[in-house]
Amino acid sequence: MFTDILWWAANFLEILILARAFKAGLIRAYPYFYSYVGYVLLQDLFRFYIYSFKPEQYSRVYWSTEFVGLLFGWGILWEIYREALVPFPGAVRNARALFCLLWVLVFTKALTNVWGGKAFWPITTTVEMERDLRVIQAALLIALICVFRYYAVALGRNLNGLTRGYGLFLASSVLYLAFRANYGSWFQVYWVYLQPAVYLAVLSIWVHAMWTPYPATSPGTESKMHHDYLEIAAATSRHLGRARRSLSRRIRA
Repeated sequence: MFTDILWWAANFLEILILARAFKAGLIRAYPYFYSYVGYVLLQDLFRFYIYSFKPEQYSRVYWSTEFVGLLFGWGILWEIYREALVPFPGAVRNARALFCLLWVLVFTKALTNVWGGKAFWPITTTVEMERDLRVIQAALLIALICVFRYYAVALGRNLNGLTRGYGLFLASSVLYLAFRANYGSWFQVYWVYLQPAVYLAVLSIWVHAMWTPYPATSPGTESKMHHDYLEIAAATSRHLGRARRSLSRRIRA
């Protein structure tokens, strides 16, 4: 009964988040985030239908939808990076390349395990991908937060709330995967109650943060962050120029 209450409460908050997004005009500002919330809502309702009327198919449906959810979750982190780094287009391009590279590496590793007979698709593969992606996402989010804390940059209410909520979600996921790996499946008994409670807290943070549009504060051109960015960009450009010239000489030789 307790988990049912939490589940329906989460569905209500997801609907509320989406309704406020349309009313406040935030859909275009954070399309990946709202796509994720919409997907999770539809996913939960679809799972409930399958569990109630076609229970023999529930396991296959659960793991298939869980795999797709990993893609949407990756989009949220990218959106946080994209919005936080708007004043720095070079950093956005580098972050996009890094995100694509990491996703390809994780997905390739999972496919290699399947083809090599080390894992069974989709259950074990999805669990392994979730473990790898959650750890990578947590590291990337911590790195971004540290940079903005160091430069004392205010992200704004929307982006700050989105970051705090997703950070809590990632922290709980990483802790669960660590406990599951070290202590076995007995922890699952407690996680059945903890997971919906944590997710409800995450949704509550997002409802409060995304209720009204609050644009992020961009670092000024005289800020230390902007100055350091220009120095790094100039140094990178010089190194790339030297590398291109060296490569051209080698090719001509």
